Amino acid sequence: MRKIAVPDEGAESLFGNYDENLKHLEGLFTVRIRTSGQELVVEGETADVARAERVL
Repeated sequence: MRKIAVPDEGAESLFGNYDENLKHLEGLFTVRIRTSGQELVVEGETADVARAERVL
């Protein structure tokens, strides 16, 4: 599990409409991404989480 801070500015663009960008990343890297306050929580296999984190 990895927590990634999300800045207020640009969060909507990062997430996409109805979180479509996050859902795409979940499928692409086989991870689960959820929001927790001002952070994204990325869960999955260590290598997959690391790849998703680099993109984010």
